[in-house]
Amino acid sequence: MLNQNLETNISALRNFGEPNRLAIISLLSAGSMLVGDICNASGLPLTLVSQHLRVLRMSGMVQAERDNKDARAVWYSLNPQRIKEIQSALSMVFDMTKIVDRRIPETKQSLNLTREKFRVLFLCSGNSARSQIAEALLQHYGTGLIEARSAGTHPREVHPLTIKVLAEIGLDTTGLKTKHYSVFNQESFRYVITVCDRANEECPDFSGDYQRIHWSIVDPVMDRNEDELINAFKRTRQELSARIDLFVQAHRYEAERLSGRSV
Repeated sequence: MLNQNLETNISALRNFGEPNRLAIISLLSAGSMLVGDICNASGLPLTLVSQHLRVLRMSGMVQAERDNKDARAVWYSLNPQRIKEIQSALSMVFDMTKIVDRRIPETKQSLNLTREKFRVLFLCSGNSARSQIAEALLQHYGTGLIEARSAGTHPREVHPLTIKVLAEIGLDTTGLKTKHYSVFNQESFRYVITVCDRANEECPDFSGDYQRIHWSIVDPVMDRNEDELINAFKRTRQELSARIDLFVQAHRYEAERLSGRSV
């Protein structure tokens, strides 16, 4: 017979079995968010996000609060008390001190053979700045679970400041080069993310079943003098870093499932 505390939380626990709902929970675990930010980070449409938020609020896992300055804006966050109740219910079932991995090494090795990669392609017009920065950041934040690539609709040379701002935060820029999107025509991706408006308009179709996301990132090179350029590139890096951090949190579960491991 199930523990009574667990029975009362069973509807809330079902939320962890729905991938999109779990992605939203993962996003909110990092802090309060507006519904638009949840849509951008998860790649889910507004109607679907609103539906999942309604279910999560009904289960008590998520709470909503209107912004003090703008009553139209609603901030969503996890309900700490409800989360603690769920953790407590689970602790009555799972004794971590008794969970032992009894699989033999050969079994683990055979599982490795079936692992897949969660792949993401970033597109911008020149593949010289925004998409290159996004690729490097996702490779870093993805911790081996996510494979990032980038290309351009009209590729140019990699901008020197792209290399500089990536090196500043310790990312490897060895072998960085621009590519035309056609080199990936026969490859499959989970997501294709355009990071400039021009690429969004010109984005071609790729093979396989993938989802399209658009992030409208300002071109750091556009109409700037030399003194302003470095700060513009740093702002681009910061904006992409924030978006990609949220993207990884939202899709970590799916990436772990594909790879056959967790981190």
